Amino acid sequence: HEGKAWVTSNEHGKFAIASQERGLCSVFIHQGNPDELIASMEAWLPPKNSGFSYKTELISESEQLKTTAYKIYRSSSLMEQWVVTIAKQQGGQLAAIMSYNAP
Repeated sequence: HEGKAWVTSNEHGKFAIASQERGLCSVFIHQGNPDELIASMEAWLPPKNSGFSYKTELISESEQLKTTAYKIYRSSSLMEQWVVTIAKQQGGQLAAIMSYNAP
């Protein structure tokens, strides 16, 4: 698929962003606490009584990685999906990948 990628760093560390023309966008995070990264992502989920709902689905889990999908609905229609893969062991080259995809 065609797309673009950017790599940069700031006071929080190194990261990369990749975007495909088909609508998939991913952030590659090279350092950070996995629990804090998950909490940060979940803070963006829609609150109750907002007209939106979500379902959390464990996609896969191994000794090194855990991938979870957050499917966001309006009524019964899937509006978008967020997927986060975290490294379960700290200190490697990659802490997490957070992706967004609209159906």
